Amino acid sequence: MATVAIGTFVSVLDQTGVSLALPELAIHFGATIPAVQWVALGFILVTGSLLMPMGRLSDLIGRKRVYVLGFIIFILGALLSGFSPSLSGVIASRIFQGAGAAMIQA
Repeated sequence: MATVAIGTFVSVLDQTGVSLALPELAIHFGATIPAVQWVALGFILVTGSLLMPMGRLSDLIGRKRVYVLGFIIFILGALLSGFSPSLSGVIASRIFQGAGAAMIQA
């Protein structure tokens, strides 16, 4: 039970915590705030749109399997976004990370 609570907490914290870094990301990548907002928006859109399908997938193949795979995807997405050299790479990795977050929350 604690593992599920920690996974959900981490994915929700990541979902809201990135908004604090948006101004710094805009400065770092030399981008506008509306362009940088896609970092948060891509994550939220993918997470929200995949919650129901991932819930169904967990019914079919097992909740533990989906949860563990989601946690792996979430961590890989975080690593990719941390080492990404471009804003588009950060956005793409956050979208990937959002899929993992949906699997964790399903």
